[in-house]
Amino acid sequence: MWLLPLKACDAPQLQLYCFPYGGAGPSLYKKWADAIDPAIQLVGVQLPGRERRIKEPAFTQMRPLVKSLAKVWRHRPDLPYALFGHSLGALVAYELILELRRQGLPLPLRLIVSGSKAPHLNRHPEQINGLPDAAFIEAIRQLGGTPEAVLQNELLMQVFLPVLRADFTLYENYHYEQNAPIDLPILACGGRSDREVSSSDLYAWSEHTEGAFDWQLFEGDHFYLDATPKLLIDYFTPFIQRHQNS
Repeated sequence: MWLLPLKACDAPQLQLYCFPYGGAGPSLYKKWADAIDPAIQLVGVQLPGRERRIKEPAFTQMRPLVKSLAKVWRHRPDLPYALFGHSLGALVAYELILELRRQGLPLPLRLIVSGSKAPHLNRHPEQINGLPDAAFIEAIRQLGGTPEAVLQNELLMQVFLPVLRADFTLYENYHYEQNAPIDLPILACGGRSDREVSSSDLYAWSEHTEGAFDWQLFEGDHFYLDATPKLLIDYFTPFIQRHQNS
């Protein structure tokens, strides 16, 4: 199952599809359920290779991934929707929009990108997906976001390493192809202390939309959204709900 409802919603007015960062699954967004507007149906995007789909091979190339997602999108409910993606998830969400546009399928009303450089910027200062296990785990440790107890648990790492390697391969092999800007508003968010993504990296997303653009920094590092989800939700909710007047 690609789409995992994270909150019961009897009469949703809008759906928000959330794409996780590398190595993670949709459950990271479960804690958003209590903070989000009751009229918004929260849906996690569950990619192969993690959580309930742990036995399926993870994607390592972007185009096959978004083509598979586009097939799923043909059967989603006919409701207004927005996309949210953090880090790798932001790129997947953006590339999905391009694929939906190529296929003439309904586009989201809004795109929220978080903790991600704009697609056209260089993002490969160091390739880590091919490192030996010990060096790869140390590189993950330096990036932060993964609990030390998990990194030191050999059994857990045997489970997580394949999807982490696949996601870093997907990220590091990503190649931006010149495309016309998308015709929908983009909101870019990030952590003020993020060592990986600067404020100018976030602002560069403005080059990829013909619609409105806004951006915002929050206190925290690359994984700021894990520490202050309510602040983020309260900030982006008016942005995605303005569809009624657009």
